[in-house]
Amino acid sequence: MKRAYFNKAFSVWMSGSERETCDDPQQAFYPLALLHELTNRLGAEPSVGAKTLHMLTELTDAHILMFGFDFKQSTSFYRRKENRGPHDWAAERDYALSLCQKGRVSLIA
Repeated sequence: MKRAYFNKAFSVWMSGSERETCDDPQQAFYPLALLHELTNRLGAEPSVGAKTLHMLTELTDAHILMFGFDFKQSTSFYRRKENRGPHDWAAERDYALSLCQKGRVSLIA
C-alpha cells in the first residue's frame, strides 16, 4: 500500500486478508479479534463502515458522529448501481442504532 495516496495521513488496513503483503512498518491494522467479534455479532462479513464504527467504539471513549449513513437504502455518489456485497445491512443498521441508543453514537441524517 502506498502511503503517498493518503498524503502521509494515518491509515488503518481494514481487511483481514493479505496483511503479510504490507511492507510499511508504520501501517496499522484493524485488530483481528475485533473482526471476529463483529462478524459473529452481525452473522456476515462486516462492511468497512461497520468495522470503523466498531473499532472506534471499542478502542476509544469518544462520542461518534455518523454522517450520511442510510445502510444501503440508496446508492452512493461514487457507485450508481446497487452493490450489496456479502454484508447484512439490516444487522449493521441494528448494530449502529444500538450504539445510538447507548449514547455512543449520533446518526446525523
